[in-house]
Amino acid sequence: MKIGSWSIITLFAVVLAVYAGACKSSTSSTNTGGNTGGNTGGNTGGNTGGSSPMPATFSAIQSQVFTPQCALSGCHAGTETPNLSAGVAYNNIVNVASTQTLDYIEPGNSTTSYLYKKLTGSGIVGNAMPRGGAALSTARLDSIRAWIDRGAANN
Repeated sequence: MKIGSWSIITLFAVVLAVYAGACKSSTSSTNTGGNTGGNTGGNTGGNTGGSSPMPATFSAIQSQVFTPQCALSGCHAGTETPNLSAGVAYNNIVNVASTQTLDYIEPGNSTTSYLYKKLTGSGIVGNAMPRGGAALSTARLDSIRAWIDRGAANN
């Protein structure tokens, strides 16, 4: 059947192409923010990238970074210092000296906080964290830096 110079099939193909393009653009931009690993290969930490901003609070850092990616068996759940398990992490890192003389977290100063340096891989001894996992996204690192620079409150 013809509609003007367009056939029903041509019209259907154009509508389908427009719809497919709209769907593609709405889903292809969901993984932004520096995710270098995502949820791959059984990573128990889930999506490390997190393109949406994480609140710059200790409770968000604990629930979205420390608990799922650091406080794991064989890592920072008691066997490696500092213990980053929920309920003890804050007192184990804020104003506590690391083995490298810097405090793990120096409230108000992320540039001299050893834990932040370990997460960014800048000016550290050994490997960047999380060991064996994908690096944290820029968005997550920005939230951790902001929390430290704002005084590292137990919030």
